[in-house]
Amino acid sequence: MENELNTVLYCRFCGNLNPEGSGLRCSQCGAYSGMETVVEEEARRRSRRIRLDFLRNRITRIAIVVVPLLMLLVWVLWGYTGLPPDPPLPTTNIGDTSVAPVPGDWPQARGGITNTAASVGDLDVSAEGVTDVAWRHVAGAPIVAAPAVVGGRVYVTAEDGTVTALDESSGEVVWQYESGLTATVTPAVVDDLVFVVFRPGVVSALNADTGDLVWSRRLQVASLPSPTVADGRLFVAETDQNRLLALDAATGADLWDYHLSDWLIAPPAIIDDKVIATSNDAVIHIIDEATANVG
Repeated sequence: MENELNTVLYCRFCGNLNPEGSGLRCSQCGAYSGMETVVEEEARRRSRRIRLDFLRNRITRIAIVVVPLLMLLVWVLWGYTGLPPDPPLPTTNIGDTSVAPVPGDWPQARGGITNTAASVGDLDVSAEGVTDVAWRHVAGAPIVAAPAVVGGRVYVTAEDGTVTALDESSGEVVWQYESGLTATVTPAVVDDLVFVVFRPGVVSALNADTGDLVWSRRLQVASLPSPTVADGRLFVAETDQNRLLALDAATGADLWDYHLSDWLIAPPAIIDDKVIATSNDAVIHIIDEATANVG
């Protein structure tokens, strides 16, 4: 029975199977010690295990070198571009810039996304026939920012945190939202939503018809500029951290952020798919509206 079992000289170091009578030196690795006579089937099993261990160790050594190099490459690319390759797109097209503004409306700070401080269309601004003030609204706290005027309504904030919608013709209160937070911004009224940034860093979207809260989120720090809305993006600032943020106008989710060289205290302008922001150190930043890449 023993004569039927084929034996070989098995090298414990490299797993090579040497034929009987080939000497005490392994024909593959050249080792003198470590040779033993083993049944061929058992020797092949041991050899496969050694080869797998060798392959595993080799892959591990390669990974130890390659992975850090890949991470370094990603870090360099990240630092060069300033952002991941593709920031998420907004889920909405609120504030579509391809739609012409309504003549006579004043939907955002300084008249609109271009910051021109001018209304679109022909307006009758003559004083002929005007003998008295048409109406007057007295707020519960100082009003320090210009109102927004859209669709026959006047939207105004006050320092006591109220956001009030007034009838443009009569001055009657249509609705009022009370936040309890200081508000010193011009609301952005776009596509039936009223966007307000409260000074402690709370951003809220209200229903323009009812004043009901649609969504709200808190920023990391205080925010001073009025909001700007364009192409589904809501642009707000984290003033103390010198950051301009683009949020999804429908949800408030983060899309991208851009670090400026100093405070941002004025709303950015949006022109030709570019965001133009001026920081407090008199530096003008021109960045891509979709990616926040410079230039």
